[in-house]
Amino acid sequence: PRARGSTGYLARIVAYSPRNDLALLRLVDKGGIAPLALFPGAVGDGGEVFAVGYPGNVDLAQGLSLAEIVEPQSAVKTRGYISAGRSSRQFETLLHTAPVGSGNSGGPLLDSCGRVIGVNSFGTISEGADSEFYFAVSIRELTSFLREAGVTPRDAGMPCRSLAELDRDEAERLAREQGLSEAQARQQAAASARARDEAQRRAELEVIT
Repeated sequence: PRARGSTGYLARIVAYSPRNDLALLRLVDKGGIAPLALFPGAVGDGGEVFAVGYPGNVDLAQGLSLAEIVEPQSAVKTRGYISAGRSSRQFETLLHTAPVGSGNSGGPLLDSCGRVIGVNSFGTISEGADSEFYFAVSIRELTSFLREAGVTPRDAGMPCRSLAELDRDEAERLAREQGLSEAQARQQAAASARARDEAQRRAELEVIT
């Protein structure tokens, strides 16, 4: 029952799929939790991703009591990359390197624009110096599960573009529209980029929260 802010919310399980480790919860009372958008497109190999959740080993390391564990806590965020081409045999998954732990299951795997591209589920078992990898239920599995439960997800299919790409396009647009020199266009584009970067930073903090 964790949610944004200082209040927990009671919820009921309304759909459950043991085959692909998914569950749908409905809040008993109204809450102020904003839904995340899903990215329905293909995720590129090597793309940056972020896992968000509540790994139990962090709670244990903090020495939290059972009562404190069920109270709202700040989510733990980790970063990694997609390793395309591998999937579990039981159901379609995304292989990635953003560390997750016990308790992260059900938490979102986000792209760099804050859109859900999967639901974290399980990881490999590391022996000695072995690298660790993690699996997230694919967006196709998630979308199918939600639709079978009568839920229409909110999609955001536009490409997630880097700030460098946006800055270049902005400079070119200004130069064309205003007949400015390249240097002047870059200066104006940089000013726009700073404002956009601040807005994106606030939006990312809101998504992570």
